[in-house]
Amino acid sequence: MTTGHEVSLADFYRLIGDPYWQPTTARLLEEWFDFRIEGERGRAKVLDGAGRPVDVAELHRAIQADPEMQGDLYRAAMTLWR
Repeated sequence: MTTGHEVSLADFYRLIGDPYWQPTTARLLEEWFDFRIEGERGRAKVLDGAGRPVDVAELHRAIQADPEMQGDLYRAAMTLWR
């Protein structure tokens, strides 16, 4: 189902890695999954509550599959990208 609120995987990586955008994305990931972001740019990774690396592509798919999370991420991205 297409909602018009999709964030591409490439853009999701940018939201995770950019030092300016990262705090907003980190807040959402912590709220939804108890995940945190560590590092910046090409070295950024998402960790679960136990400190284990999370598959970012799989995380992106999970967010895109949930209309509420998808919409929240999209609105956050649009606010950051203005």
